[in-house]
Amino acid sequence: MEIRTFDPSYIESQVELGKNVTKNWKTFTQTSSEQLKRSYTNENFDPETRLYAFKDNQLVGFLTSSVNKQTGTAGFRFPLVAEGHEDCASPLIVKALDVLKAKGAAKIVTSLDDQWGDWPELSRKFNFTEVSVNSEVGLLDVDAVSLETSEFDGKVLEFNPDRDEEQMIHIFVNKFNMTDEQAKNNFEAIKNFNPEQLITHSVIYEEEKIVARVIAYQSVIGVDPANLGNIITPETNTELYFNALITKVIEKAKEKGIKQFMKFLAPPEFKNKTMYESMGVNFISKIKTIEKTL
Repeated sequence: MEIRTFDPSYIESQVELGKNVTKNWKTFTQTSSEQLKRSYTNENFDPETRLYAFKDNQLVGFLTSSVNKQTGTAGFRFPLVAEGHEDCASPLIVKALDVLKAKGAAKIVTSLDDQWGDWPELSRKFNFTEVSVNSEVGLLDVDAVSLETSEFDGKVLEFNPDRDEEQMIHIFVNKFNMTDEQAKNNFEAIKNFNPEQLITHSVIYEEEKIVARVIAYQSVIGVDPANLGNIITPETNTELYFNALITKVIEKAKEKGIKQFMKFLAPPEFKNKTMYESMGVNFISKIKTIEKTL
């Protein structure tokens, strides 16, 4: 086995391998080649943090990571390896740990779902520890949602960056503990969506202030489940605004032929779990944050 660092010629094989390995992982989607090409031409991209295992000049596994030099924290994904080549996983991890430590990382932080193949076993083998649950994951069948007549008499508006972005950045900084830069990058990424990906990005105003917001989109165009993003609602009349936003999502989903959504319920939304369940969301797993000190 030979471990190599990134080369642009590996992208298509990486995507094909990733899709094959994760095809039955309900809460994981392999990044598309188009998205990888954008990411891998970013000025902060470091090709030495992408590792590829080859046997007889064939790609049989890969591992992706990154380093935030300001915080000394590394992002990391456990390896995806082809069936029959599971022996490549540990060498890829060992090599990655050496690379990340040499680049100044003091700690690795990543996500884990117990349904993600051999990743739970690898996390134990390499002494990662659980920090928190960062989301609960559910599925929602669009046709099973009953759209009852809403008492909401306001307007649900499609997101307009010129009108809405400044307010939304402020909301994300305060509600999700993001930095200004993280919040701006989030909305910049949304602006870069292929228009066919976006199902709806909607907001509700009260007296010139955004009080509620939802986004729904496809990770891969034409492939279910689509993603139901963060739903932001006020503390009062929560269910009223929640239902108004969900009604918009379901209407747009039916227009586009979307049959199923996946919902990643983040901690700020945990208190609304019963509303999602009453709507028909079936929660199937939890995604945890785990870490390892280098």
